[in-house]
Amino acid sequence: MSAHRIQHKVNHVALVVDCSGSMRPHQSQLIRVVDEFVAGLKAESDSLGHETRISLYSFDHRVENLVWDMDVKHLPSMRGLYQVNNGATALIEASLKSLDDLGHIWEEYGEHSFLQIVVTDGEENASGGDRRHDGDPAILGPWLDRITATMGGLPGHWTSAILVPNSLAKRTAQNYGFPAGNIAIWDADSQKGVEEAIGTVRAAATSFLRGREQGVRGTKEPVRRRAGHIGRRGAGEP
Repeated sequence: MSAHRIQHKVNHVALVVDCSGSMRPHQSQLIRVVDEFVAGLKAESDSLGHETRISLYSFDHRVENLVWDMDVKHLPSMRGLYQVNNGATALIEASLKSLDDLGHIWEEYGEHSFLQIVVTDGEENASGGDRRHDGDPAILGPWLDRITATMGGLPGHWTSAILVPNSLAKRTAQNYGFPAGNIAIWDADSQKGVEEAIGTVRAAATSFLRGREQGVRGTKEPVRRRAGHIGRRGAGEP
């Protein structure tokens, strides 16, 4: 007896969002940005017939998983999940934690791809403890080694991207190993900046899923950045 197995595309998306004290003025904006990203994932997944699963992390000086590998269709609004705390910013630790967790997902059946998107309004100052280290080389050095090694060793069907507040933070993210083309600047202090961030993450969702249809499972190379968005090159695009 022969059987015909259904081959389906499975997308695993990790959203890693800053909830440190500096995010307090931006809480409602962050909720809008993430909710729009999730809405884009839902709509595009339905259109393409993909299975898309989402994990959600928040971080200050602690990293917390809020949702694990849930069908994106069932994810509620961030309004009921996200809360700003008074802590510092363990950006590297949060980025690594989400990648490490996704690495435990079983991939034997189906065609799997992974997308991590980190959103922050600041820079690393607290990984590895409950106090600010403010760039102390003795503390920060090992974390830098870990994230650059991890980013450099990601499999070809993984994509990692980040939204940062300014050009200095963008250069820092590049030093961590985020591909230059997968780093976008967002201005959480202005309405225009928030609208641009929403456009960025909606484009990221669309590009990621449509890239799957073209056989692109992941990218470490700079991707198309017109209008500042993070996404994938489509077939035949420069």
